[in-house]
Amino acid sequence: MVLLAQFVIYFTIYSFLGWVCECIYCSLGAKKLINRGFLAGPYCPIYGFGSLLVILLLEPLGRNPFVIFFGGMVLTSILEYFTSFLMEKIFHMKWWDYSTYPYNINGRVCLLNSTLFGLLSLFLMFVVNPPIARFVVSIEPIHMIVAATICGCVFLADTIISVRTTLQISGKMQKIDAALNELKEKNQIAFTQMKQKVETRFEEYFAGELAEINEESNRRIAELKKSLQELGKNQALHRRLMDAFPTMYSKEFESGMQYFKNAIKEKRQTKQNNKKQKKA
Repeated sequence: MVLLAQFVIYFTIYSFLGWVCECIYCSLGAKKLINRGFLAGPYCPIYGFGSLLVILLLEPLGRNPFVIFFGGMVLTSILEYFTSFLMEKIFHMKWWDYSTYPYNINGRVCLLNSTLFGLLSLFLMFVVNPPIARFVVSIEPIHMIVAATICGCVFLADTIISVRTTLQISGKMQKIDAALNELKEKNQIAFTQMKQKVETRFEEYFAGELAEINEESNRRIAELKKSLQELGKNQALHRRLMDAFPTMYSKEFESGMQYFKNAIKEKRQTKQNNKKQKKA
């Protein structure tokens, strides 16, 4: 029980430190503060799992810097690749893409990031982990179990909420994509039908039928546009995920993803304009 609690504490600490690193790295590049990570809280689980893998698998091999560097590169790259693959299969979205980076594998991992993870592994083993290990060992067993239980419950609740939110986004994208395709198809069908009728040179004879076709098409188009507006409405958690992963895209629902991103951008722009008008 105590050993499990220790793992939870280690996982929590390194997930938090990973979140800090991610936020600093991404915020500097974007020149604005970004709450990075799949979960809403201040932690990135992939760093927690990665750190535990490096500590548990590489520490028994000794403290050879080359072993830790290259071992850390391999272990964390495998973890990142597997995480990317799994999240794409579950949510039908690719959360990060290194396709433009040299020496990448399916855009999921790249040499630059793997090298940085290798350096972080060295920093973890020789600088960060020794004092943290001493701190964790010094915690009273009962206090450790209580802290681990609280951290575990918070993490579990955040995971459930974040997964639910992401599935909502995926569902919205699918519906938006279907509506956009139907909208495009309805427009094309109506245009083709009207063109065929006119080309028969019986415009007057078919005038009533053409009007009926056009009215029905316009009605359905109006319904689809209203549906798209409703689907485009987004929650704060949806916007946070889009901000955290700006390069996220979906191969299956490309149009739906773009529409959803544009809806978020337009809503944010409207809020900014309203604030400027109030100040003026």
